[in-house]
Amino acid sequence: MLAGGQAVRFGRDKLSAELNGATFLQLAHRAVLEQVDEAVICGRKVSNEIAIVDWPSSRLGPLGGLCAAMRYAVNARLDYVLSIPADTYPVPKDLINLLSGETPAVFYNHWLFGFWPSAYFPALESYLNIGQRSVKGWLRKTAPRLVDDSLFNLTNVNTVSDLNALKVSLNGIDV
Repeated sequence: MLAGGQAVRFGRDKLSAELNGATFLQLAHRAVLEQVDEAVICGRKVSNEIAIVDWPSSRLGPLGGLCAAMRYAVNARLDYVLSIPADTYPVPKDLINLLSGETPAVFYNHWLFGFWPSAYFPALESYLNIGQRSVKGWLRKTAPRLVDDSLFNLTNVNTVSDLNALKVSLNGIDV
């Protein structure tokens, strides 16, 4: 789970913001554990959870978290990383089936939902080490399969207004 970032536009830690009685981090954690055997939180320390710092250094944006997850996967001899942004709701229930395959895949509109074979770790680490930070640039370099995400009504929460709009849109829906 990509859970780093400064939340400057939100004004406070947005992953601790609540939606129907659970924090965004809790919602993302629950959703991902329904689909994979192990969840790793990238970019922040969380007690009682596997949490890793961005790689190869901090303040690299979401690619630093993705690189850390891919490094973790390589060291743990895992074949792939399923990445999710912890500040986007909801996490589709069949995400792993939608994205998995032989090559990388991302959602068309929400690129941080992704499936990344761990063999891509050296390429991402090199990309970051030469000063690149652009997610779009990384996608151009790797040409992942793009998966339609238009049916999921995904909301990336960057501001309090985004959160309030999401709450209004979910009125009466139990999450």
